[in-house]
Amino acid sequence: MTTSYKQLFSKISRPQAPARLSGAVMLRIETYEVRRLRIRTAVHGALVLAALILCVPVANYIVAAVAQSGFGTYLSVAFSDSGFALSHFKDFALTLADTLPVTGTIAFLAIALIFTNSLGRMFRSISSLSMHRREVARMI
Repeated sequence: MTTSYKQLFSKISRPQAPARLSGAVMLRIETYEVRRLRIRTAVHGALVLAALILCVPVANYIVAAVAQSGFGTYLSVAFSDSGFALSHFKDFALTLADTLPVTGTIAFLAIALIFTNSLGRMFRSISSLSMHRREVARMI
């Protein structure tokens, strides 16, 4: 009985897709990929721009906080009288850490991380976008 099924299925011809169907499907997939990459590039470009714009107020905040807390004064002592700073290193390091504007520093580092991450992803998307555009142009 299994042989009759084998004979039956061996005699059935496989359906053939139209000649241009696979090309049309691949073109549609590449067109979708190009659109997705354009959106991704635009989003990462906007994040890069936003990070650059946010750097200005955060830098102003850090400068004001350094001036208010006295961190700059202690840091200048470290460079001008390094013997004193090294002889009282533990106390001096704790004083520097205490006067460091932590909020502004964390905000600046977060913005720098967003900027570098988005810039790298934007360049990767631009590279992929140019490759996919060449593929679409080759298919048409």
